[in-house]
Amino acid sequence: EDQRRIRIITKGTMVGMTLENPGDRNQQVTEDAAQELIAQWRQKIEDNPDEVVETLDLSNRTYTVAAMRTICNFLRDRVSFVKNAVLHDIIASLPTDQGLEVLEGVSTLLQDSPLEHLDLDDNALGIRGVHRCRNIISLPTLQFLSLQNDGLSAESMTDIDAMIENKENLRTVRIYNNMIGVEGAKATGNILSKCDNLTYFRYEGCRPQPEGTDGIVGGLASVVRRNKSHPLEVIELEGTIEGESVEKLCNDVLENIILRRLRLYDCSLDSERSQSVLVALEGQKRLEHIDLSNNEIGASDRFGPVILNNGATLKAIKLENTELTSRGVERLCRALNNANTPLALEELDLKDNQIGTRGAEALLAARDAMPNLQVLRIDDNSFSEEVLERLQTTFGDVLLEMENNEDDFDYDDDLPEEDEPEEEDNLEGVVAGMAEVGLIPDDDDVSL
Repeated sequence: EDQRRIRIITKGTMVGMTLENPGDRNQQVTEDAAQELIAQWRQKIEDNPDEVVETLDLSNRTYTVAAMRTICNFLRDRVSFVKNAVLHDIIASLPTDQGLEVLEGVSTLLQDSPLEHLDLDDNALGIRGVHRCRNIISLPTLQFLSLQNDGLSAESMTDIDAMIENKENLRTVRIYNNMIGVEGAKATGNILSKCDNLTYFRYEGCRPQPEGTDGIVGGLASVVRRNKSHPLEVIELEGTIEGESVEKLCNDVLENIILRRLRLYDCSLDSERSQSVLVALEGQKRLEHIDLSNNEIGASDRFGPVILNNGATLKAIKLENTELTSRGVERLCRALNNANTPLALEELDLKDNQIGTRGAEALLAARDAMPNLQVLRIDDNSFSEEVLERLQTTFGDVLLEMENNEDDFDYDDDLPEEDEPEEEDNLEGVVAGMAEVGLIPDDDDVSL
């Protein structure tokens, strides 16, 4: 059978099939249920004799030891071509020793497969679970590794660093909601420093502290410096970024890659550091998503170049809880109004800031500049009933619920006026500078 399938592959006509468990989510799979599942799989395999099993999806079901043993016995001669293993949440509620046995069973099953995609999310791995999964975590073919909400520790990440044989092959690394701390972040940084082909990196909810975040940023900076055409296009990072780490992130990473998505959530960036990030993004031309929520933006005037360069691709701007003032919204909206291409913007999140009437007026004036807008979040700001009614009329269903709007005061009452005349001059300088270096047309039609 395997020889026949090898001949199919050699001819370039391989078709991959997926074996999955269609049962109820979070259902416990017993040995009897496993036999029923196998009967379905056997029929599918018989009905498609020229296909090979390419994806094994056991996710969101809990497997008893006996059930997993039964499944592995059936699949043992059928996983020679499995590239994708979706194994998230497969040991929920099992006693620790049984959960470890289930993990070891599926790891042993797939240890000789050409596995490229490994999803181990939502399993209480801990250090012992990591070692039970060593056979698949260490596969040199691995390109996608997801370890989200797995109960990992610093020791776990250090061991994973040692296990991964071919870090250069990794394209996606997702690590979320683990108690990894500083040392685990440093181990992650070491992994990243060797990921020459990384395109997607997520690291959130892992308490890295400034020292750990420095290790992560250092790892990214190291690999990008080594490869100026590095393919990294998605960065999702949470953790305090301070001092030299900000410079490394901006100068060595953001300015030297072609980004699609940047999320720096709750990174303790003050207004100056946020400005540095926005300046580093000025050369981007394919940015689709930017999220600087839970940092300080204030009245930033650096959105102009980012929007002018990425208007045709930028679909989401998220600035929740960034101390954004009406002046900052005015500057943002002025950039939206002056984009020289139709805006792709679909989501604008300005929730929980310090925006008042002037900011609302700016948003109203920019409505026509956002024809593709589907979601506008501006709750937890201060708009009078009359202003709110105008916003609801203008934006309709695009404006999400305003349950926490403060209508008994206006943040703009405390907004200083002295620097407002700089706005026009500043934007004119930005546009002129961009025209000078050829980033936009030097054209009288670019209006301010």
